[in-house]
Amino acid sequence: MNTFSGSLELTAYKKTLPERTSLCLFNGNELIFSVYGKWLMPLFEAEKFLADYEAKHGKPENLCVHDTSAGKAAVLLMFRLGAKYIHADLMSELAVDFADCLNRKYPEKQMQVSFGRTVPRLLCQTETFFEKIEDEGFMYANLRQRAGLEDF
Repeated sequence: MNTFSGSLELTAYKKTLPERTSLCLFNGNELIFSVYGKWLMPLFEAEKFLADYEAKHGKPENLCVHDTSAGKAAVLLMFRLGAKYIHADLMSELAVDFADCLNRKYPEKQMQVSFGRTVPRLLCQTETFFEKIEDEGFMYANLRQRAGLEDF
């Protein structure tokens, strides 16, 4: 059982996303951000949102993320956001394996991953490009460049 503040079960982040929403962030069970977008752009928007949110409210205690689909690159971005709980309606097995790798490498930043269903790989160029790459810094810099966000 996942808990927040000792006794409140975390469930909101696993509920069906509203129509025209591709990503939601929760602090525990409180929705703090939602957006609709393509590719990884919602996660980059979430990154900007969290910088402002943390300046006003502090770092979320239990950051939960719900995405419509998540591959390896999305898991990296969610990890960088500080997500403790990740749910994707569709997640690649490559992403699940990468999350396990990050959890082993950074035991102090454990992420709990859940999904509606998995596929071996998402059918996108990003998933193919990063399939054998493990260098998080390179991956992040490359993603920002692909998104046209070199100077954050």
